Amino acid sequence: MNWYKMSVAGLAIFAAAACGDSGGETTEKKDWKAEVLVAVDQRDAANPVFEEALNANQPEVLAFMGHMGEEMCGKIAPYLASDDKNYRYYAAIGAAYCQDEKLSANLLSAFDAEEDVRIKEVLAVALGYSGGETARMPLFDNYAELDEAGLVAIIQSIAYAQVKASDYQLAPFGELLDLTSDKKLGYAAAYALGRVNGLNSMLELADVERAIGEAPSVDVKIALTRVARQFGNEAAPLLLSLTEGQAKVVRIAAITAMARLSDEATKLALYNLVEDESAHVRHAALAALANRNMDDPGVEAILDNALSNGTSWDKVSAMRGIRARDAELANRVASEWLAGDDYYLAFQGLIILSGSDEGREILKEYADTHKGTVRGYEAAVALDPSIEADTVPRATPDFATTQNYVTKTLTLSTTQGDIVIKMRPNAPFAATSFLQAAEQGKLDGMLWHRVIPNFVAQAGQKEDPELYKWGSIREEWGGAHEIGTVGVATAGPDTGTTQFFINTAYNMHLNGRYTVFGEVTSSMNVVYNLQEGDKIIKATVSR
Repeated sequence: MNWYKMSVAGLAIFAAAACGDSGGETTEKKDWKAEVLVAVDQRDAANPVFEEALNANQPEVLAFMGHMGEEMCGKIAPYLASDDKNYRYYAAIGAAYCQDEKLSANLLSAFDAEEDVRIKEVLAVALGYSGGETARMPLFDNYAELDEAGLVAIIQSIAYAQVKASDYQLAPFGELLDLTSDKKLGYAAAYALGRVNGLNSMLELADVERAIGEAPSVDVKIALTRVARQFGNEAAPLLLSLTEGQAKVVRIAAITAMARLSDEATKLALYNLVEDESAHVRHAALAALANRNMDDPGVEAILDNALSNGTSWDKVSAMRGIRARDAELANRVASEWLAGDDYYLAFQGLIILSGSDEGREILKEYADTHKGTVRGYEAAVALDPSIEADTVPRATPDFATTQNYVTKTLTLSTTQGDIVIKMRPNAPFAATSFLQAAEQGKLDGMLWHRVIPNFVAQAGQKEDPELYKWGSIREEWGGAHEIGTVGVATAGPDTGTTQFFINTAYNMHLNGRYTVFGEVTSSMNVVYNLQEGDKIIKATVSR
């Protein structure tokens, strides 16, 4: 019984609740899978089932142990050097999930010694998650031998590390740029480059422009705009060209990149784009202007008009620019939003107020005088985000209950239309929690409070004090964050509650870091049309 599969082709490590050949003999006298998954969800490291499963020749348990934290990760390490290739394979998967740099030396040693290509690919990915800085150059040096796995490893190594190209002079950035034209590997190569800062000192803009022109897909073009924007105003003609005659998602990526520029040509283009027929293009242009130089009277006028006459989403985007020009005005308006009837504006007002010392004083007074209310709690969270991670874990349901729920479907009736979501069996506990929340009406009325085109549409904010008593669920890492997949939003490991997001791009850096519990099976057009401030009118669970 193969509980885990390593998906190199899918560019992700993922859990699979499917039967198959584990590559060796197994002893299956009991339902190891059920017992192990329940113990993992409970984070019960003392449970003897892990040792029993290993003694019963169930190496797959090593992969699940990677969810358990430092104590279990230490127990995984010796198996990286096992004589049995099956134990080495699953130990590498578990080590990746550990995301613990204490495993770096073990992983590097195992990587150097491993002769089995299949296992070496898994070890590379594990180094990406758990190898830390010491693993970065070995991954750059060996990526070409490891096909997709080598690129996955690089992406995970640099995704959250704020890597500067100048610190890795010998890294093959030029080779990665050339690879973006490859139909199979192009997106991963472009994605990896987009996570490195300061590439304008290592690459030529002409080569980046060529790569965009030769991109085998829209997704690769979008990923490469993250590289182009690093060239600043020099990239203006290229970005301007991408706003015309291209797919809307490419246009939005180019417009978003213009937020980093300060030249006259892109500024004038953004002036025109705020009048575009597409709401998402208009908003991208407004958001880009809000991030640019506020000394310009034209920009000031556009933002002031959006604040007075725009949609709620426009008002919020405009405010992000206005607060850089006039903090006093921003705090006054945000305070009005906080006290007003529009919950979306109230929630965004909290974020704006938290951006200045004066605003934080307003939040502190509000939190002190509104204890026991949703807005009072959220004001306290805005002042101290660690509060959000301080949750009581939900009780682990029995495994049979989860197997019933993962066969069900969730339909979200939103202000833009219906979205149908099928559950993923590799995250049974998360799926069960969200479906139970829907059955109890907890998703009804939720806001889509965070919508970033070409990234995610996120829901979960709701002015319901009972929602904060729901409790937290644990990570079930696995599944690729491809377009249409549904992930658990968290404030840190094992802090998911009832917030979730739908991926509107293949967000590779989220793989193995946020649980995927479902996928949209129809009406992705509704997801693409979502705007901040939209709501879930009704959530329905069915077979």
